[in-house]
Amino acid sequence: MSKKEMALNASQTNLEKSLVVRSLEFLVALYSWALGEDISVKQMLHLLNVQLAVFALLVPVCAHPLYYVVALAWLATAWHGCKHALSNLLNED
Repeated sequence: MSKKEMALNASQTNLEKSLVVRSLEFLVALYSWALGEDISVKQMLHLLNVQLAVFALLVPVCAHPLYYVVALAWLATAWHGCKHALSNLLNED
């Protein structure tokens, strides 16, 4: 691999990281605005996990019953993790 190819790969990798970081920052800002509280990236990922679990549970119209059991278990664990991650926001009065 030539130096030029390595430089192009490095710049592409930096661009991809930049896009991921900017996307995460946008989602954190969006969730913070919606909740009216500052949240961390970890808390945002917990909220996103719950949303994806709800989506997985509600979207399939006709699926094997085992799918619904797995989706419901995912939702339960995501909900539990989200409650603990956001406990500082939930307990403030």
